[in-house]
This record gives sequence, C-alpha cells and structure tokens, in this order.
Amino acid sequence: MKFPEDSPVAGVEAVFGDGRDAIRHAVIEAWQKVTAFYGLGRLPLPQIDFGLRGRCAAQAGWRLSVGRGSRKVSHLRLRFNMQAYAANPAEMISDTVAHEVSHLIVVLCWGPKCRPHGAEWRSVMQECFALEPQRTHRLPLKPSRTLPRDFVYACKCRRHYLTRIRHGRIERGQSTYRCRDCGEILRRSD
Repeated sequence: MKFPEDSPVAGVEAVFGDGRDAIRHAVIEAWQKVTAFYGLGRLPLPQIDFGLRGRCAAQAGWRLSVGRGSRKVSHLRLRFNMQAYAANPAEMISDTVAHEVSHLIVVLCWGPKCRPHGAEWRSVMQECFALEPQRTHRLPLKPSRTLPRDFVYACKCRRHYLTRIRHGRIERGQSTYRCRDCGEILRRSD
C-alpha cells in the first residue's frame, strides 16, 4: 500500500493486513510530529482501540484525574472504526489520524474546557499537520444498528412510529414528543 504524499506516513510502502498496523504506524508518526512541534517531550502514546462501530470514523478520549485542587489529563485513548478504514484507507491515514491526535494535543496543551473543534484544534490541524480542518469525514458509513419502530403514535395530521426506547420514556413519564408538522403531543394509537 502506498500512502498519499501529504500523509503522516508518506513514503511507507507495505502490506498492512486489515489496516491496524497502518493506523498504529500513522498514530506513532503523528504523535511524534505533534509532540515535537509543541515541545511536549516524550509523552507516552495514547492507547489505540479498533472496536469503534457505526457512523463515527474515530474518537479521541481522555480522563481527568482530580486531586488536591488540581486536574490532570490522563488515560489518553484513540478509537478507530475499521469499516471506515476499509471504505477509504488513504483518508483514514492522512486526515482522520491527524484529526484525532489533534484533539488529544488540544486537551494536553489548553485543557479539557476547549471546544472540540474550536480555534485551538483548528490551529493544530493547520500549523502542525498542514491540513484543512474539517469537523466530519466523508466516508459512506452505516449505523452499527437500527432500532425497530414498533410503537404507533398519532397526532392530528398523521401516524408516527417510535422505537422501544422512546415508547418507554413516554410510558415512564420522562418525555413527551410533538409532531414537527402540527405541534400536537403524540398519543399512543392502538
């Protein structure tokens, strides 16, 4: 597999099986690049997980350790969707890895209260990775599951089919749902 020239692993050619090694290698390259760029020294690599499913291509995560009046970011983690990799390996390697690594660097440098795709994140994407910051991917992914809509509700203008989850919320009195067209509260139709 040959990666695009703007990829964090440009020039690397190999067969990477299902893509996990390619993603790991790209994360290592991106992590080394961004920690050197921001002068963060040798930070440990984030944990890498390949179990993400659904429409999300990848996720960055961390935990906050609170103690004696201080808050410290720890347990950095990157999760990747292998269906997204299969759909477009080049985009996953060149854009998605940098996107998620940028989230981790923002939380390390500026703290966890920064907006996820705010000015700090955009500056990391542009200045360090020389990529145009984009909030979402363009990969054709399907939801990991779809819920059946077995419960029939009605308003003045039509019938609505709700999932078991929404039906349960109505039954427990936790939620009410309104028709987007007529604005009437939905009622169970038998």
